[in-house]
Amino acid sequence: MKKITLLLALLISSIGFSQTTIQDFEAGGLGEAFGGAAGEIVADPETGGTRGQVAKLTGAAGEAWQGINVAVTSNYLLTTDKTIQMDVYSDTAITFAPKAQGGVDGAPESVSTASHTGSGWETLTVTFDQSLDGKAPANGEYSEMAIHYFWDTTANNFATASARVFYVDNIRAKVVKDLIQDFEAGGLGEAFGGAAGEIVADPETGGTRGQVAKLTGAAGEAWQGINVAVTSNYLLTTDKTIQMDVYSDTAITFAPKAQGGVDGAPESVSTASHTGSGWETLTVTFDQSLDGKAPANGEYSEMAIHYFWDTVANNFGTASARVFYVDNISAIAVTPSETCSDGIQNQDETGIDCGGTCSACPVPPTTAPTAPPTRNAWDVISLYSEAYTNVASNFDAGWCGPNSIEEVSIAGNNVQAFKGDNCQGIVLDAGIDASAFTNLHVDVYIEAGVDLTSKVFNLKFVQQPGAAALEINFNAASTPPLVAGSWIAIDVAVDLSTFTGFKEFGITAGTLKNQVWYDNLYVYRSATAGVSDNAALNVSMYPNPASGVLNISAANTIEDASIYNVLGTKVMSLNIDSNSEAIDVSGLSSGIYLIKYTIGDAVGTAKFIKE
Repeated sequence: MKKITLLLALLISSIGFSQTTIQDFEAGGLGEAFGGAAGEIVADPETGGTRGQVAKLTGAAGEAWQGINVAVTSNYLLTTDKTIQMDVYSDTAITFAPKAQGGVDGAPESVSTASHTGSGWETLTVTFDQSLDGKAPANGEYSEMAIHYFWDTTANNFATASARVFYVDNIRAKVVKDLIQDFEAGGLGEAFGGAAGEIVADPETGGTRGQVAKLTGAAGEAWQGINVAVTSNYLLTTDKTIQMDVYSDTAITFAPKAQGGVDGAPESVSTASHTGSGWETLTVTFDQSLDGKAPANGEYSEMAIHYFWDTVANNFGTASARVFYVDNISAIAVTPSETCSDGIQNQDETGIDCGGTCSACPVPPTTAPTAPPTRNAWDVISLYSEAYTNVASNFDAGWCGPNSIEEVSIAGNNVQAFKGDNCQGIVLDAGIDASAFTNLHVDVYIEAGVDLTSKVFNLKFVQQPGAAALEINFNAASTPPLVAGSWIAIDVAVDLSTFTGFKEFGITAGTLKNQVWYDNLYVYRSATAGVSDNAALNVSMYPNPASGVLNISAANTIEDASIYNVLGTKVMSLNIDSNSEAIDVSGLSSGIYLIKYTIGDAVGTAKFIKE
């Protein structure tokens, strides 16, 4: 399945116009040390620092060229722009030597230098345009990196080794390709010309791709197709290519289109051909002048796919009942330019700069959400609420950058504004036993007028040790659905029975930057009967696990029942009004479920497994 762990999901965060985080050390990232050097992942060394995990690099008397290899999460480009950026902490002035390695298609290894003043955290820019250590200026695509700990700029060589200690975080570069749509949370826009599109499961027998886009043509307009939302703007300049996975059982040619050009970037149509052999990864190059359009050149915020193209006639092909599938569209992702076309940043109605991208300033809510009910302290684990005691030791761990959130006052109540980073990380240092807690609650407000197509508010619990995870996605089609312009109370059942060491929590809302506020984020133990109280209500349930029928009975009348999956989504609702019921669960997917039932004034929950 296209499930990705919390920390990997949170690694992708664009910086500036084209620099993207390729390593933030939240999920490791250090490779082998060499020449007597050492390296480890540790907490932010700054007093009161909120960066989360960083790389601690420790030198030793020994080889002058000592250092460590660093893994990157995406290949990176050093062509016309030969720079990377990295955050470095040191309390003494130092000079060291980063190295670009793992060159693709013969790209040469390149060594450069970086100097730090010794003033704590500094953001350094490293330019690989030099010929140091017998290496060449960088030119191409790279898949690895290394850091040599010592460099002598006077001798123009490796310096004398010593017991130097410094720290590195948030290495950024221009990446090769980023996932800009995988259809796991929607992503299809309006179809046109008689075409149709929908989100479906992987069509391949035994396929494990999760959700994909099914594109269905019809006899009608030759130019028919569908618009596709992207999760990040993408760049088509010197590299004018995107990649997409396409499934078809017949040979086809179709025509992707780059649209939504920023600052006058022209619309561009290209073609892609598929052999009909199932899933294939296709590369589409927008360097042609098709359908009266121009070669791509610039930044784009939208995409479309025309279903038919005739390469002989060099025009749209004859329409038919063609069916094919698309997944995992990748491109060089960027955030919108930080400088507006008039040279002025965003301004509100008073003329005050509110930062961000070239659009209207975000409009926050004017009312506060409903206050949470009074609960016993032992029945709540609160991450953020004025109603309860909050337990997070690091509420903004810096997993995607330093500007994830900002606390603001709304109608006299403090709430969190989700800012310019893709994610927020929350750390509970001691870890908490959450296995008996049954519900997740958060109040969410999305700016009025926001188009919620492809918008996602993702929450994720992480269990340590073991890094087990529970991920819950909310979008326009979820239960409850995201809505714009009013506070919504998200309150869903969750199965935390294995979370005896609940230690980390993540929020990913990169598609809602500066458009979403939240409050009252907590998990709680239902005040009604829980899993351990079924005996008190004389409730029995068998067989468990169940494959076809789940029998439930009680001494008193069971009025109704609902079944929830582990993501808190209600999958079945029943009016029972009897002491017993045989529930057909054959249509449920295999997994763990919660059944919530009502008996008189009591509400109980029980867990069962569907085989």
